[in-house]
Amino acid sequence: MKKYLLVILISLIFSCKDRSGELKVLKEPDTSIFVNSINLQGDNSLAGRVKLFWSGQSPNGNIQFFEIAVDTFPCNTSNQNSFKWIKSLKTDSTFLFTIPKGKLTTKISFYVRAIDQLGIKDSSPACLEIPVKNSVPNILFDKLFNGKVAYDSVFSVFTLNWKASDSDGSDNLDSVYLKINNSKWVSFSKAITQVTIIPLVPNAQDSSNCKILLGNNALLFSKTIGGLKMNDFNKLYIKSKDISNSFSSLDSSNTFYCKRKSSDLLYINAFNDANALAVLNPIFNDVYPSGVDKYNLLSYPPLLWNITFKEYIKLYKKIYWNNDDILVGGSNLLIELGSAAIESYLSTGGKILISTYLKSRVDNSPIVRFAPFDSLTFVNGGQARLLSSNTIIGFNDNINNPLRTTGSLLNIYTQYPKNNASVYYETVNSPRVSDIWRGTKIVATSNNGANGKPNQIFFSVPLHRLNGNTNQFRNLINQILNVDFAD
Repeated sequence: MKKYLLVILISLIFSCKDRSGELKVLKEPDTSIFVNSINLQGDNSLAGRVKLFWSGQSPNGNIQFFEIAVDTFPCNTSNQNSFKWIKSLKTDSTFLFTIPKGKLTTKISFYVRAIDQLGIKDSSPACLEIPVKNSVPNILFDKLFNGKVAYDSVFSVFTLNWKASDSDGSDNLDSVYLKINNSKWVSFSKAITQVTIIPLVPNAQDSSNCKILLGNNALLFSKTIGGLKMNDFNKLYIKSKDISNSFSSLDSSNTFYCKRKSSDLLYINAFNDANALAVLNPIFNDVYPSGVDKYNLLSYPPLLWNITFKEYIKLYKKIYWNNDDILVGGSNLLIELGSAAIESYLSTGGKILISTYLKSRVDNSPIVRFAPFDSLTFVNGGQARLLSSNTIIGFNDNINNPLRTTGSLLNIYTQYPKNNASVYYETVNSPRVSDIWRGTKIVATSNNGANGKPNQIFFSVPLHRLNGNTNQFRNLINQILNVDFAD
């Protein structure tokens, strides 16, 4: 039996009969690459991406597939057993050859061998030496947001995005370099595509070194970057480097103005009424003579609330956020968009006064995560309103500062405080509705910080419209900014 099988095997592998009946010895297939040689060198070499064609013939029948290998040594088929062969059913393909780190040019030896239907391989694979050169990498600032580069340039904090590429493949990229104005270059990993720049001395009179946060997770980078000019115009430059130490062309940002921080109090104006600042500015001048920084949130809404905006408000010890949201349909949208930033701000020791219309229920709103209340009074019929005849009384230090409106306030939503919150202001009379009032009278609540003093005061009515008693209103603003929010 064994002898019989051996005879069959020998017949299949080593011979077959032709039509004359004579034995025919099987031969290896033959492999060809369409280009025999590439006579280029140096700067005239090919780019790393090369398209190649090959073919094979077998006197025994058909070519089933090919095997391909790549080496960096000159063509030498005696080493083929050490190659890493890859199966291919194609007769052409585009290859991206990697150039060794630190080199501008190299030669790649490309091998291909045919295998026929009997499994017989070409023992003398075709080989082509391909001279390749390094391609210069590319990098550009991402300018998709209103044609600008410095995303969310909220005064002195801004975020940058860029896109780096290399025609020789992403593996050929090495790093990215960034600088501000004429400062020193700072290098980043090629994996970094977004940074947020924050001045270490935001109230500097001339320029400041800056810390750098990486990506959407805002991870602190180990290096700083210099050269940011305060109250002046700035420009950023970027370039990329590949593994051969070749640099891309420079790309530059738009020229942008960086405003220095001049106060520890930030007034965020999100109220669509010029009268708000007309009421507040004289009081700010009186009770906060050191000055107030102002940011118009309606005119310049941030793109990255949880990065640029969050880091910007952290520069301030105190914030007065005056909110309206009429322009966005009365949906509490701006406060909700900023809710995560406010939470982060409070957790790092910040103090905030919020004055806003709340024109819908907030039971499932992100506002409830940080606010001193967990729900609002729901009015089933008519509009809840406060009239100029309503007295609004304060508690504790504000017992002697009763407030009145300057006119009717519509769409009033009173608050249900959380267990750990305090009532800050409430109405003596219930808000007026067409039905019996069934809610609370509370229009302001507060939470205490680590020092036992309020770190958050939340009015669900526009505070600047409670200035019917001018002196008491002034006393309240002074109490909040200089006493409640004192260190």
